[in-house]
Amino acid sequence: TGLRFFVQAHFDVPVDRERITATSEWNRWVLARVPRQLARAAGELCADEARARRAFRLLDVLPLRAELRGDFAMICDGLPEAFAEVPLLPGRDGAMHPPPRCVLAPPSMAALLGGGELPGRVLWPKRPPNQQRGGVVLAPLHDPRREAVALELGAVALELPTFIEVLRALLTPDAPERAPLAGCRRGDPEAM
Repeated sequence: TGLRFFVQAHFDVPVDRERITATSEWNRWVLARVPRQLARAAGELCADEARARRAFRLLDVLPLRAELRGDFAMICDGLPEAFAEVPLLPGRDGAMHPPPRCVLAPPSMAALLGGGELPGRVLWPKRPPNQQRGGVVLAPLHDPRREAVALELGAVALELPTFIEVLRALLTPDAPERAPLAGCRRGDPEAM
């Protein structure tokens, strides 16, 4: 299957019981419910701050599309929607956030941006205005697979052109003070 966990269900299987029946509508129905059940379990883990700090380790268990075989790949189709409101990812601001609010940035960009909120209108210009909530830079996940899962769940990778636009927005005179950028705004050569 490629899954890192068991899906316990009454599957339709062929006589040899070595795999699930690929053409079974019932099996597809069962597999389509796996993302919601995973998100529900994650939501319970994230219900209090102490447990939420450990819940991001689910990134080690959640599947990547490239890892799954056969009908099991359909599980990945439902994960972004199922996890859209689950505060699973640690931000540099010290809080846990749902994947669609998170930005994965290289360490040098992340250090400059710090832990404050990033302008959603710059990060997600194609989203409707009511879905342009501010973003937050992810804390280091220390593992390329975790980063890939975060991206498949809906986090976005910060590319250089968007980074420049974020900096422009954060360095305007009316933008709130941010520690890493305050010196740049004042024209401090060391900060620049």
